[in-house]
Amino acid sequence: MDGNAPLTHRRARRLLATLTGLAAIVLTTLSTGASADEVADPAARWPDGGPAIRAAMAIAEDQWGIAPCHGDVTIAWEDLDPSLDAQAAWANPAGAYADPMRNSECEISLNPRGEWSWPKLCTIVVHESGHLAGRVHVDDPDDVMYYTFMRPIPACAGTPDPTPEAPVAPTAPAPAPATTPKPAGGASTRPAGARSSSAVTARRRGAAARRHHHRRTAGHRRTAARAKARAHRRAAHRS
Repeated sequence: MDGNAPLTHRRARRLLATLTGLAAIVLTTLSTGASADEVADPAARWPDGGPAIRAAMAIAEDQWGIAPCHGDVTIAWEDLDPSLDAQAAWANPAGAYADPMRNSECEISLNPRGEWSWPKLCTIVVHESGHLAGRVHVDDPDDVMYYTFMRPIPACAGTPDPTPEAPVAPTAPAPAPATTPKPAGGASTRPAGARSSSAVTARRRGAAARRHHHRRTAGHRRTAARAKARAHRRAAHRS
């Protein structure tokens, strides 16, 4: 609701202009299908003083032909009554809408609990700036100063969201399994000094064969010596 009573003391009272949020949710979904563009955390997506808020205020200044409150407007996300999307507050020593050029302490509060898209945010900032520029609510639902949000104005709908999308972090590729490189020339990868079981077995067998051969050779020599001695004895007996 807008207040229209004149101020009795300089900056003693604030005048509030509000938008009802419940009807805006239903009408936005039915008339524009904007729900596909809604964001879960509008305060993080469009922070105070960020590029989206600045772009919306620039569109508002083009809409009204002036910079409301001489450009000194504080816009912030603030928990409001669930029935409200936003509200504007200002002080004026002359009256509610008597001389908007004398408005001061100008604020626009945005309710983060509402359903928001960039075109809706832009349009509501234009609406609330209209109050700061001296505009009151109207009965025409096609006018941006209608008391509830109906649809984005063309200037907002035709302006891309100034806030860049957060980059998606690339997914790191899975590490390749470790492989042991083959040496050049087909050389063995066995550590120095290591012997295979087959080589050890072959060497053991060779050593056993040499020992057996040595035993056989020694026995043969003893047998030959004994035979020679017997032959000498027989020869001596005959003589």
